[in-house]
Amino acid sequence: MRQFFQNISTAEIIFLVTILLVPLTFDYWGFDIYEIPKNIVFKTGLSLTVIALLIKTLKDHEFTICASKTIFTFAAFFLITLIFSQIFSVNPWVSFFGSFFRQGGVINYLHYLLLFFVALILFQNPQVRQIYLKTVYIAGIIISLYAIIQWFGFDIFNQATIAPFSGRSFATIGNPTFLGALLIFPFFVQIAEFTKKHHPKNLLLLVPIVLTFAAILTTKNRATILAIILATTIAVLTKYKKLLFPATGLLA
Repeated sequence: MRQFFQNISTAEIIFLVTILLVPLTFDYWGFDIYEIPKNIVFKTGLSLTVIALLIKTLKDHEFTICASKTIFTFAAFFLITLIFSQIFSVNPWVSFFGSFFRQGGVINYLHYLLLFFVALILFQNPQVRQIYLKTVYIAGIIISLYAIIQWFGFDIFNQATIAPFSGRSFATIGNPTFLGALLIFPFFVQIAEFTKKHHPKNLLLLVPIVLTFAAILTTKNRATILAIILATTIAVLTKYKKLLFPATGLLA
């Protein structure tokens, strides 16, 4: 355990904990149950990660980031778009901060851009990438279990809260559509883990896959199912393109 923490910096620990907590966080007693608590956890965690990174950089006198010129070009274009949207906004305050219920203002998009570059920096450590995927794996299981339990009618919220979704699960996310979209990532991470360790003794690894797919079905989100079918089709065609198209060389 001591060796583990020696290989993981404080910034990396904060980042990974934030990634785990954001999808799981909600405020049962609050006025806004989901969006505001998740935003607070996300922005606080990201800010602490950046502070820890800055301290580490000043201490080590070293800073590296794996990013091509293309990435910086797209980032610059993204920033320019945000600037123009702010300048020509009908309501500059709402444009910058977002509304109380939908905190989708410029400041949020700046945090998303910052998250992208923080991830580029931290993912240079292979161990962080591995732990990140395990974090996604575990979070997917927890959220899926809650979604399935919720679909069977057992929930901490009263019927008035869940009635607008007509029996569709939303778990800790607060919206069935968002939940379905979120579960796509852990679903494929779990499949990758199963195929990597496929062995009769590892059949238990099928359980998280079944749980997550069942949770996706409880959202009744057609776009999620379509995305899974499309992603699976592309993956199969990419892996077996030589067997499927030997003569024509299609997809070569």
